[in-house]
Amino acid sequence: MSAAMMSPSTPESTAPWRPARQREVAPVPAPAAADAWIALEDPATVFPGMVPGAVRIDETRIGKSAYEATVACHIDDDQRQPLGQMRERPYRWLCKLQVVVRDPDDGALHMAFGSGLLIGERHVLTAAHVLVQAQFDASGRFRRTLDATAVAVIPGLDGRGRKAGGAAADTMPFGWTHGANFRCARVFRLASRASGSEPKDFDYAVIRLADAIGARRFASLGGAALGHWGHPAHGGLTRMNGRATGSLKGVKVNAVGYPQDKCRDVAQGRDITRAEHAACPTADLGSVPWVGFDRIAASGTVGASFGTLDLDSAAAPGMSGGPVWLRWQSARDLIGIVHGCDATSSKDNPFVGSIATLITPSVKRDIQSWLR
Repeated sequence: MSAAMMSPSTPESTAPWRPARQREVAPVPAPAAADAWIALEDPATVFPGMVPGAVRIDETRIGKSAYEATVACHIDDDQRQPLGQMRERPYRWLCKLQVVVRDPDDGALHMAFGSGLLIGERHVLTAAHVLVQAQFDASGRFRRTLDATAVAVIPGLDGRGRKAGGAAADTMPFGWTHGANFRCARVFRLASRASGSEPKDFDYAVIRLADAIGARRFASLGGAALGHWGHPAHGGLTRMNGRATGSLKGVKVNAVGYPQDKCRDVAQGRDITRAEHAACPTADLGSVPWVGFDRIAASGTVGASFGTLDLDSAAAPGMSGGPVWLRWQSARDLIGIVHGCDATSSKDNPFVGSIATLITPSVKRDIQSWLR
């Protein structure tokens, strides 16, 4: 069974947070058009607890994800490694996403986490299901689909800065920003509205940021601009290459994201223990990006223009939306977006590992059209 990182069936979001003084709930807005940009609110006005500070989130007001949820997507051979050198290219363009969804019935706020990649001065690529979340009742029946209300975006987050009591500048060398609006594939949006499904070959979205953080200059970079993946001058030989389905089996790739089953750079080569999870501050879970470097087990051809990748790699909640890239000579090619994992095996489907949305030429055209 495929489990997307942030779907209600694999609860990554914590229990809803409600304001101490409940405000009047606004009427439910009409659904946005299937191919429209969806407006996002300023996190500071939605939930001050999600605004990144020295600890990135307010631990006293946000509960911790259940241990069982964080380890639900593992495979036996977990070879993921924590990334370092977060001020170097391309790692500084990896983004931790903190997402809040407002329940229109009672105003309750549900928080969840994802990953993304800065691909423009003010654009972040991620998975659509990070931002478009289906709701199900206690019996598992689909109720409705809700869009993200606010998204905080932290490029280059490195929780190891807090390990030695470091300041916010050590953990967030490029500060943070937030989404102004987002857009996802029309097919994904229609499928999610109809049944809560998350078509993995269309699981891609772009967040347009409130400011052009990629153009900002930082002292930690010697006064250079942050840049972004694929930048003509500051891209460090990175590019987005649309790949045809069925042409990549056996190739080794990097699948990267901020996993909620890791406490900073612990634990390597194994599951985090229940005791380690309980002792880890909420802000340190998923605070360091981890990479799985494994082969593509199969290039799944879902359609003529869209497809998926099966990866012999472990994954965990929080990695959804993270990039999948391969090294070709001296360049890095972005070829996929982490969708989720398949943690069960059957006679009909023996595969166990991660699933990524393949960036085909059609997907690439969609994404590039949204960057204009």
